[in-house]
Amino acid sequence: TGYRWDVVSPKNDILKLAGEPQFKADSKAIGAGGKTTYVFEATSAGKTTLKLVYHRSWEKKAEPAKTFEVTVEVN
Repeated sequence: TGYRWDVVSPKNDILKLAGEPQFKADSKAIGAGGKTTYVFEATSAGKTTLKLVYHRSWEKKAEPAKTFEVTVEVN
């Protein structure tokens, strides 16, 4: 299918991605769905938006199939 989740924000110094995302497939079938786990590290206090998009990375002009967005506050 070619779809995957990618982090598009934050692009600041409040949160950073800690390592590579880990994907666990639901089956051994080619193109099988599954779960991707992202771990973020708080690097300073503040408020930021964390946004991920589900898309085909080579389709530059296409809108994402899904988006996920949450506000994160680090004290």
